[in-house]
Amino acid sequence: MRITEISERLPLKRSIGMEMVSSDPPVEYSARNDSITLSAITHADRPAVYVEFTSDFSSDATREVLEDSKFKKREFFDDLVAFSGSAGSAAA
Repeated sequence: MRITEISERLPLKRSIGMEMVSSDPPVEYSARNDSITLSAITHADRPAVYVEFTSDFSSDATREVLEDSKFKKREFFDDLVAFSGSAGSAAA
């Protein structure tokens, strides 16, 4: 992965962008770009953050690749909740 963006431009938002440059073992699609964005939730009883994780694949990615990405993101959010000790819910 190659970092393509690190942004702190907006006061209540942080993001990082990544681009796949190579894979070992090789993947069956030609391109992938990911972004993780953290946004402060400003109207809440306690401090909270909304996490968005998106992936854009080249048109040669199969449905199986997209489904695999969806389930890996769910695991990522489950791990994030477990790591942070947050009782909040996570969605992909």
